[in-house]
Amino acid sequence: MNSPRIATITAFPLAIPFDHWASPPMFAGRPRKTLDTVLVRVTTDQGTVGWGEAYGSFWSAVVPAIEQWVSPLAIGQKVDDVELPARIERTLHNLGRAGATVHAISGLDIALWDIRGKLWECRFRPCWAAAGATVSKSTHPCFNTTAIPMMSAASWIVRSAKAFARSSYTSAR
Repeated sequence: MNSPRIATITAFPLAIPFDHWASPPMFAGRPRKTLDTVLVRVTTDQGTVGWGEAYGSFWSAVVPAIEQWVSPLAIGQKVDDVELPARIERTLHNLGRAGATVHAISGLDIALWDIRGKLWECRFRPCWAAAGATVSKSTHPCFNTTAIPMMSAASWIVRSAKAFARSSYTSAR
C-alpha cells in the first residue's frame, strides 16, 4: 500500500469563553475574555483524518500562517515523513522562529502524529514501537518547554528545574 499523502489542511479558530475569577487581563489594550486556539484538521488522500492544535493567543495570525505558508508546503507530502515539519520550519525561517509560524507548524505536526497513530494502530503502545523502531534516551533527547511566569518565586523555578532533571527530559527552558 502506498503511503498516504496530505490532501487537505483546514484551520478552525476557537475563542473559548474564559473566566479569570477577577477582572480580565488586558491584551493589546482590550480585556482578554477568551482562551484562543486553532484546531488543525489534516485529511489524507486515503481519507484518514488527524487533528492537532496550533495554540496561540492570536488565532488571527495563526490561521493565515496555516493557510498561506504551511499548507502549500505540506499538501501532497507523505504523512509518514517525520522530517516534514522541520523542513517547513527551515523553509519559513525568515518569518521567525516563534509566534504564528511555529504555532502553525506545530498544529500540523500534532495532526500528522494523530494520523500516524491511527495508521500504525498505536492504541495500546507508543507509535515509535508500532513502527518497529527502538529508542534510546541517549540518542533521542527530550526537550520540555514550560510556561514559567516571569515573576515566579526563585524557589518554584529551582524545584521545577530539579524535577525536569530527575525525569526523562534532557533539556528544558
